[in-house]
Amino acid sequence: MLGTDVFLHNAYGDVMRMHGYRGYHFQFRLVCRCTGIDNANSICADLGVGSRVFNKTYTSETKNEMALTVTQTEPVWIHLNEHGLNEWIPWSKIVAESQQIVANATMKE
Repeated sequence: MLGTDVFLHNAYGDVMRMHGYRGYHFQFRLVCRCTGIDNANSICADLGVGSRVFNKTYTSETKNEMALTVTQTEPVWIHLNEHGLNEWIPWSKIVAESQQIVANATMKE
């Protein structure tokens, strides 16, 4: 299990606001159930997170019990843990909610 920090902008940032985030820097902890950095990047690429999310400089092995628990159901999660929040959001939910935000914005145009 690896963890790293990621920046989420645009519709992804809007999703974080929907979940109560009120900050301004949009940097969050991403965890991935994987066997190493290459495997983590492959998983993230397949899910649309990016192909170079994990690297030796900013990646660490995590033994966080909640991270170990949530990644049993889906491999990639964002931990929203600022401003009094403590929510684990599966990447698939972030993608679905961001697509809805984009669709709603497109319909308004």
